[in-house]
Amino acid sequence: MRLWSPAARELTGKLGASVAATLSAAFSSQLWAATPMPVGHRSDPQSARGIIAALGEDASVMLAGTVPSGTSTKCPRVLGCVLGAVLDEALVESYGLGRFGANAGDGLLAYFAMDPAAQGARVAPGAGGDWVLDTRRSEQTASLASALFAGWLDLATVRACPALFVRTRRAITPVLHLLARHGFGFRGRFALDFRGVAQERLVFSRARRAKA
Repeated sequence: MRLWSPAARELTGKLGASVAATLSAAFSSQLWAATPMPVGHRSDPQSARGIIAALGEDASVMLAGTVPSGTSTKCPRVLGCVLGAVLDEALVESYGLGRFGANAGDGLLAYFAMDPAAQGARVAPGAGGDWVLDTRRSEQTASLASALFAGWLDLATVRACPALFVRTRRAITPVLHLLARHGFGFRGRFALDFRGVAQERLVFSRARRAKA
């Protein structure tokens, strides 16, 4: 398994389709089965493809999955993704973050999604920068979600942002735990309409960390 950050332009082809499928699967199962997120189309801002497209050229994305070896043309299987971006005025408005002090140039974590089959997975460092799934789920190994989130926070574009903002849902407790562990503070909540259903979003933020 590999953790990697693709360029924004790579999210328009087969890789983008795989990321969209994972995002849709994560937010169409279990708690979200009543209001599933379709894979959809770039023109639908509440579909997986539309969400990815809206992040634009300043997308900051971290993926976890299997990467085909050699010259294989097979699309990587994405098991988890952190989808973010450097905020511009349009994203500040569309994500409703202006009221919480977000500005253009700050960082956004828009969605954190794990494929249902990978939720709760734990990993250990392997050879050559790869990660190995821990099928015994030992407490001595890291959760895949934690490794993915830490990798996103360490991206150069994310580290350079004056502040980071995260919009999430109360029900996603693993993300809430990760935010607390990495020093994000709760800033407030607001209601929105998602595919015809009234829902709530929580907002957290953190100032840029000084270099050690």
